[in-house]
Amino acid sequence: MQTYDRPASTPNQQGGALKHRITTTMTLLALTAAVITGCSSNNDNDSTPQQPPATTTQTLDLFDTSDDRQRDAVTRIIDIGHDRGEQDDAILAALTASRAEARWWIALDGTSYDLFGWNQRFGNKPRHSPETVIAIIHRFYQLGRDSGIDPTKDGPVEYAVSIQTTDRRIVDNSGEESDYYQDRTSKEFQRDRSSRLGTEDEVRNEYAEALPYARAAFDQFS
Repeated sequence: MQTYDRPASTPNQQGGALKHRITTTMTLLALTAAVITGCSSNNDNDSTPQQPPATTTQTLDLFDTSDDRQRDAVTRIIDIGHDRGEQDDAILAALTASRAEARWWIALDGTSYDLFGWNQRFGNKPRHSPETVIAIIHRFYQLGRDSGIDPTKDGPVEYAVSIQTTDRRIVDNSGEESDYYQDRTSKEFQRDRSSRLGTEDEVRNEYAEALPYARAAFDQFS
């Protein structure tokens, strides 16, 4: 059997093959580096915690004075509501009404309105007496229960407006009744402060502005 010897490579052929192998190796190294860099970048992005957007929380100034009178009114409204088993939204409604009407002031001698803004007295005792304050808070909650309105469904503002505008007070123990709007336009009321609660829309707007303060007070003192 005849055999043939493989012809020896020429120098040009050897050089070309070497250049091809070097080029192929460099290409593979470049591709490998690109893959590693891409994976590292993805891992860095995945491991970096996402920062939540910055938010600004408004701090409400709940009380006008440094004494405890407004604070006492707030805690009394809340505590009586809890003791009665009232819903949270009913307590918010009471806080909202008192904030809008009287800024949570327990009336002192000489003032012409009580904790819920009524000029007509409730009972024969002074407006600022503990018995009167407790009684009118219970009255607000009881009127809410008797109304059949759901404070959670209708919301604290609507609930409070409904209670206040359907309430009736006896005028100076004369036997005559005064409704909400008659009470707010009385001379005694006007003398003490300007009336801003002459229509239901005005009442609703004032109560809506008072609601954030009521929520803040409820969260702080409940």
